[in-house]
Amino acid sequence: MTGFAFNHMDCGRLFKLFLILVIFCSICNCVKAECFELENTNANTNEIDNNRFIRCNYERFSVIINCPLSLTLLSWAKAPIPDKGDLDTSSRNYQLDPDAAALNCQQSTANTYSTVVKGFDVGHLTPIDLLDDDINAALEANYMTNLLPQADFFNRNGAWRRTEILAECYRDETQYSGDINVFSGVIVGNDSSNDFFASSHGLVKTPDRFWKIIHARASKDRDGEYDAWIMSNSNNAKANTLDQSRVTLSALISVLVNDDSKLYLPVIRELMNEIPLSAERKKFSYNRRCHRMNG
Repeated sequence: MTGFAFNHMDCGRLFKLFLILVIFCSICNCVKAECFELENTNANTNEIDNNRFIRCNYERFSVIINCPLSLTLLSWAKAPIPDKGDLDTSSRNYQLDPDAAALNCQQSTANTYSTVVKGFDVGHLTPIDLLDDDINAALEANYMTNLLPQADFFNRNGAWRRTEILAECYRDETQYSGDINVFSGVIVGNDSSNDFFASSHGLVKTPDRFWKIIHARASKDRDGEYDAWIMSNSNNAKANTLDQSRVTLSALISVLVNDDSKLYLPVIRELMNEIPLSAERKKFSYNRRCHRMNG
């Protein structure tokens, strides 16, 4: 019987190969998502009707996508308190998710929206800076399953950007413990004048409005506190108008039901599972000293 003897040089080469593989996986973001179809579980009322949905779970956030529209309806994440992350999250290397592609349930390209129509940014639902303590988790936020067209000023300096900064403020509030939950979603609406991306991206509808909820628990508070906003997907939604967009959780759910109860059913279920209706709404003021964002 012939055996193989490894000398020190062989071991050294194997160790170098192992290091190369580790570095390659870090660069290529090899953490694999888990995407699966959501079942139409309520056969008696046929609530979900003919809509088809998938859920994708990433390292630190999850999304729910409506497949016929190629539209992500909800993205939600947990982030640790306090905020100790300071990694550079400026990467905008947008990618398609191969798992969602295998289920034929995502946008058709990772091209930017401004290549089709000027004035639209690639907007993150779960903010990339929320994940700035883990580079793999942060890079997963650049999957197209977490990205949608947003009016450029709204995304960069407007109301949406302000909610991302407020999420960092929540993490700096020392009375909270554990994690904060950040929920970001859409309201499709019926304005067809902004539906530019059906041919280019397979995105049948451009959301007319976006919403966000930030929910945190104090150390002895079972239900926690939250703030919530519904914002127009337009450059009229400025940072200094954000207070006018504040809503309660129950009001947000009512808006979703009125817009299309069947479309948002998986979203409403998730919100009601995660946030007690008895949670107290609390206004958090903008603070320039909040943790610096690197993305």
